[in-house]
Amino acid sequence: MKKALVLLLVIFTIFVTGCKKTEVSLYPVLKYDDHKAGYAFMDKQGEIQIDSRFDDVLLNFNDAYAIVLADKKVEIIDKTGTVVLDGIDSVYQIKETQAIVKRGEKTELVDLTTKEILMSYDYIAFGENGIYAYMDGGKWGYRDLSGEKKLAPQFDEAFPFGENAAVATKENKSFIIDKKLNISDAPFTESYKINEDTILAKMDDKQILTDLNGKVINDNLAGDLTEVYGDLYSAFQRVDGVLVKKVFNKNGKPVSDENFSDVRLLGHGFFAGKLDAGFALFSEDSGRLTDYKYDYLNSDNFDKKLDKKIGSITGVRENTAYSINKNGEEKYKVAENAESIILDRDTFIVQNELNTRYISPEMKVIAVSPKVEYDGDFRFLTDIENEKNYPFVIHKYTNDILNNSIKKAVDKITTEENTRFNKKISGDILYFTLKTERAEYPFMADINSGKEVEAGDLFKDPKVMDEIIEEKKAEENIKGDVKLVSFSYDDDFKFVLRSDKEYFITMDKAELDRYINVEGSFFKSLYKPVVNK
Repeated sequence: MKKALVLLLVIFTIFVTGCKKTEVSLYPVLKYDDHKAGYAFMDKQGEIQIDSRFDDVLLNFNDAYAIVLADKKVEIIDKTGTVVLDGIDSVYQIKETQAIVKRGEKTELVDLTTKEILMSYDYIAFGENGIYAYMDGGKWGYRDLSGEKKLAPQFDEAFPFGENAAVATKENKSFIIDKKLNISDAPFTESYKINEDTILAKMDDKQILTDLNGKVINDNLAGDLTEVYGDLYSAFQRVDGVLVKKVFNKNGKPVSDENFSDVRLLGHGFFAGKLDAGFALFSEDSGRLTDYKYDYLNSDNFDKKLDKKIGSITGVRENTAYSINKNGEEKYKVAENAESIILDRDTFIVQNELNTRYISPEMKVIAVSPKVEYDGDFRFLTDIENEKNYPFVIHKYTNDILNNSIKKAVDKITTEENTRFNKKISGDILYFTLKTERAEYPFMADINSGKEVEAGDLFKDPKVMDEIIEEKKAEENIKGDVKLVSFSYDDDFKFVLRSDKEYFITMDKAELDRYINVEGSFFKSLYKPVVNK
């Protein structure tokens, strides 16, 4: 199956087929403030073209339409931002101006230009020749839009129509359905759809590959099939008692003699093969093109014009994203601090755990869209300012002071860039842990008041805190300054002390009354939350 970058949340994960490319490319970018966050759509110059603030983008514009979430409702929009279809539960497929959607208990085929429901069944699938596979009452059949060509539901499985025919199964037997919907026996059994144009079947004791028409591509697969994409497939084989992956063309000829621990088929005769050190780029025609040095390789968009200028394959090694040509040569260093990269038309999309960056062919950052994490009604993202990372909290009831408090705390704790964060909410108390290359730094904030919480403020008598610190220094033979910087409260009450490393002091809950002001504002926010109730 084609490898695709996971963009933002679930972008590019819904299948869209049969669309004609348009000149205008639009990309989702997150816009946010203290109280609200939503996705707008920009062009490849970074100019906002659709200024709505959608909750999520379920499918970016592959052509004319995108699928968005607005007020927790699924909508299909066009490139003007106009809602062309709403009141639906989900979208299965879009092909040209038709969409297959789920509404209630039924699946509908809808004309997006007229809003007309063309058919409604348990399930529907697009096919060629205007013939649709449909499920009704637990069985599958075929029909066209007019109903003049209609085959009553009778199959256990019915695969989408190909150019000339389709494959269907019933009672462990396979059948060929021609354009006139005549049924004939297939020379194979036990058919399974592998990807959008390939079927795995069984003939006698052999596994075979067919296309959607039922035409046999390979009548004796080598090994246990794992993936088919383009003209290649990968399969497990046992070599000297070790399970490895091998790559073959669809006719069963080995593409490489090497044995891999993992394989990613990239399409157009290219694949990534992994050994212990990482992935190398391979070509069916030229063999291995690079060393085993990549953590990630992708080739979603092969364009000959782009290949001469910026390359058509993308990869990541040592946390740096590269553009690579078809000879395996790194054309450009696109971005550092990267985990994955794709080339979408002529725009690079680079991701790490913090954000998505859109980069032009001139290697200029067009826009940065932070990633969002959810915790109930709260949204968390990393705000980047002056090349430094800050945790940022979005909630409609939070005080504007909160993010300023967090920012000041980060500046006080560390000056390091590329800081990561862990977070937890207990009541209205927000715990953040800054993670840098050198150490982890916890701090706390009160969501209701928006203010940072100092650990020392929790004590009835500040002298007690000093006594605890001195006791721990003596126990651990700690030299130099030691600070009580935070605490955590799960089953036990734990203070966090820090000098050159972090120390935890566990205190039984029964000891709280002796040392801690449980009537103070902190514990009121912990036990009687106002915002996060």
